[in-house]
Amino acid sequence: YDRDILRPWEGAYELSLGWDIGDLNSFVTLGSPRYHGDTLCYDLLDEVCILRKPITMEDFVGKVIRMLDYWEKWIYRESGRRPMVRHYSDSSSMRHKMNINGSEASLIYNLTDGRIALTGVTKGRGSVEARKDLLRRLLYENKLAVSTRCLGVIEMLRHLPPKTSKEFREDGGEKVIVHEGVDEYSKLRHSHDATTYMLAQVIPIGLSDPSTKRVENRTLSMVV
Repeated sequence: YDRDILRPWEGAYELSLGWDIGDLNSFVTLGSPRYHGDTLCYDLLDEVCILRKPITMEDFVGKVIRMLDYWEKWIYRESGRRPMVRHYSDSSSMRHKMNINGSEASLIYNLTDGRIALTGVTKGRGSVEARKDLLRRLLYENKLAVSTRCLGVIEMLRHLPPKTSKEFREDGGEKVIVHEGVDEYSKLRHSHDATTYMLAQVIPIGLSDPSTKRVENRTLSMVV
């Protein structure tokens, strides 16, 4: 069925992609900055989602290139300028793997003749919860919009569960313990990671400050 899609802001000058690459689960989110008055907001425009099925790196990268071509041409047609493009991924994509005789980043770089150069995102202790909190605050402050094309991101925002465990009490009842972080076994984790790898790099510190105010009367809101 027909669905309205989120289009890049008329002043769009940059596209950013967040990558989460796995053996059976791989996800790429594509977004672009947008100004609402003097306030910097961010739009998630598109995604490539492969979950729980094998795909070659060549085929997956081919899907990403087709998506990227579409949006680069869109911005060039509307504004007459070619956008800057940046790619962010978990720093593990920079590590050497014996089965591909190199890193995932180097393989992607070679497959695209140098067009895609991944920038590694370092993950420290507590970084998952920090990125999760950034995502919540951007949504609360109306500084993040999501296109209806991003079905995986929308599902993640609606249903991503926290990590939980059960503890049995002496009276025989159960107590559910909610832990920080994201359930590593959830298929939704991959869209969360890809999206927040990118957002954590492109959102200025001031925008992610909890003391900042919400954007009021914004004509663009999250599309679901």
